[in-house]
Amino acid sequence: MPDNTEKSIPGSENSTYLPDFCDGEVFLRLLLVVQLIAIMFALVSFGGGRLFVHLALISLAMLWVGLTTAALLCLMKRQGWLGDHVRTTVLVFAAAILMTLLVSFLSLGLGGVMSYGPTAHDTVYTLARNLAIVVILVGLALRYFYLRHESDLRLKVQAQARLQALQARIRPHFLFIRTFYSIA
Repeated sequence: MPDNTEKSIPGSENSTYLPDFCDGEVFLRLLLVVQLIAIMFALVSFGGGRLFVHLALISLAMLWVGLTTAALLCLMKRQGWLGDHVRTTVLVFAAAILMTLLVSFLSLGLGGVMSYGPTAHDTVYTLARNLAIVVILVGLALRYFYLRHESDLRLKVQAQARLQALQARIRPHFLFIRTFYSIA
């Protein structure tokens, strides 16, 4: 049974389930979440050596991916490209994968120049790992945003229904008073 809650709320026909990445508060929350995930990945993938250098490089790469993807999503929203749910989901995945590939190639190139990071035979593994990570993280984030959006819509519909029920209870009372005085 399809849920038509979005059509029953005025002004929600063109709303997307993503937060507004143009908003500074949302952007700062994204920065915090990406940094926390980077710390977690740095600690999990640490194999010895210099921990803070490892953390800094992973953090830099993930922040570039996260913030440039958010900037692209802000631009897409302002251009009106994020409309329905399917197009929004495809564009978010495309932007995140594109930025991940770009940052991964740049980091592999810089890692080769600085002789830090994966070697040439690890390139395919590194790219596949980075793409798998971004697909999983973006999928989880989109699911969270979608469920939150649906919950907000449901709450709005319930509040609107309660208001209409209260108004329906009040109207007959005033109609009775009006008819009583008009008869007398």
